[in-house]
Amino acid sequence: MKIRKFPFGYEMRMGKICVKERESTLVKQIFQRYSEGVSYNQIVGILSNQPIPYRKNDQPWNKNMVARILQDERYTGTKEFPLVIDLGLFQEVQRKRPQTGGTSKNDKEVRQLRELVVCSRCNSQMMKRAKANWFCPVCGERSVKLEDQALLEGIQNLLLSITQEKECIMEPSQPHREYRDLETQLEQLLSKPGQDEARAKELALALAEAQLADIDSKRYETLRIRSLLKKQGEQSMEANQIRMIVKTVYLHPDGSLSLKLKNGQTIEGGIPS
Repeated sequence: MKIRKFPFGYEMRMGKICVKERESTLVKQIFQRYSEGVSYNQIVGILSNQPIPYRKNDQPWNKNMVARILQDERYTGTKEFPLVIDLGLFQEVQRKRPQTGGTSKNDKEVRQLRELVVCSRCNSQMMKRAKANWFCPVCGERSVKLEDQALLEGIQNLLLSITQEKECIMEPSQPHREYRDLETQLEQLLSKPGQDEARAKELALALAEAQLADIDSKRYETLRIRSLLKKQGEQSMEANQIRMIVKTVYLHPDGSLSLKLKNGQTIEGGIPS
């Protein structure tokens, strides 16, 4: 699954971030409709009936996507990002969002995930200041701006990407040589006429013991993670489910995220938008 490198409505052309016309038109409509009192669900319904997806994989529009667009101050114009939304309209929407927005549940979920966020350089736990600024109190890494909603959905998207691409999940380690040798011996014995039942039983017990010993902690975690992701399918995970799979969330200086799963595997990602 492709993760957006820029906010919806922007693209890179000739080394410069530019407005992407069709997407930016939708951004303007989202802000305008919301300022007029249209709800998140109603906006999602409108977006679902037009051909432009939030991402290229055609994932359906949802409230999280709308919320992220409405809270992104970059649309008002910065040094890097051209203006799409008038500052007055943006501020009007921010005043209305606490009354009509639907992100309170997500805010609670993010609070459960903050303790997983560490500095990508020194592995120390990152701290969060006001205005979505994260910083490392140990190595003094410069402040990284990352909204709570972007953090949550960034983690969700990385997990969804490995759900859709099963080869990204680290395969369990290969059986030990002793394990393979016992399997071969047992197969050869059982294929012979007049097999020695006592010897077959002895080999079967030895094989079972070797198989049990072969399931070390990392192998067990890999199998458990595979099972959880398969059960979840393409639905976004909630915080309690994420914590069952993710051990650490690395926040990089450019605002990108990567995950260390509980089996020790690292999943690299893009910059949440």
